Amino acid sequence: MKDSVKSTAGSGAAEADGSSAPNPVDARAVVAYLTAPEGDQYIAIMDVLEASITDLAPDEIAARLMVVGLALDAATMQARLDKLRIWGAVSARTDAS
Repeated sequence: MKDSVKSTAGSGAAEADGSSAPNPVDARAVVAYLTAPEGDQYIAIMDVLEASITDLAPDEIAARLMVVGLALDAATMQARLDKLRIWGAVSARTDAS
């Protein structure tokens, strides 16, 4: 099984209560990575995800980051993706194939 990740930017996903209007507090959380201490890394990860038309596995994201000169070890990559998921900037799923 392999996890895959995608950006939630522009997804138009409905809120938990069924409404489509985002809660202002939640909307700000989605972009919290912009001001986080490791903001450059988060922005690079989001650039990779937003440029992809398919979901990407963490190792695929890391490989694409290496091309632009950003090397993140597996633990750091997973920590950055987990935080982006908590903030609501990305979604993840497990691929059982």
